[in-house]
Amino acid sequence: MNISIKFKAITILMKIVIYLITSGVFFLLMEEPNLKIIFPISIAVSFILAPRFTEVKLQSGKKTQMKWIFMKKVIFI
Repeated sequence: MNISIKFKAITILMKIVIYLITSGVFFLLMEEPNLKIIFPISIAVSFILAPRFTEVKLQSGKKTQMKWIFMKKVIFI
């Protein structure tokens, strides 16, 4: 399995987990859950909070980096 495929799978899984958590929280917090509001907000939050993997060309070769909103530094993998 290619390493870029693994990182894409990790990103998709993180988005799904964050989506499920945020939609569950909205269902618990709202008195009358409205699906037209909860689902788009949960999707937007999951896309913002999920880590991003990108390939960068450096002088030493291609490296994969991870950017995340909760981390100040970029992690090279």
